[in-house]
Amino acid sequence: LSPKNMREEIENYLKKAGSPLPINDSQFFYCIYHSLVVQYKKAIDEIESLTSKKFDSICIFGGGNKNQLVNRMTEELTQKKVRLGPSEATSFGNVLGQIK
Repeated sequence: LSPKNMREEIENYLKKAGSPLPINDSQFFYCIYHSLVVQYKKAIDEIESLTSKKFDSICIFGGGNKNQLVNRMTEELTQKKVRLGPSEATSFGNVLGQIK
């Protein structure tokens, strides 16, 4: 939660896991994106298991859906079509979450 140096935290995690360290910024960001996509896949697999349904697509909302690399990686790993919802959804969700 809010480490002083996120890069250092990620590198320490990779060392403990026995994973190779990224040697440049491109590899570092790819590592982060890959980790995110793996978590998407785990969540999708769990939803499909709990509902006993298979889905052929997933919808990603919020500003993060503008990242074409993550969208492509998600399609490749999940074997599902990525559909993009409104990028403003994050802002709307934040506003709704603050209304009491």
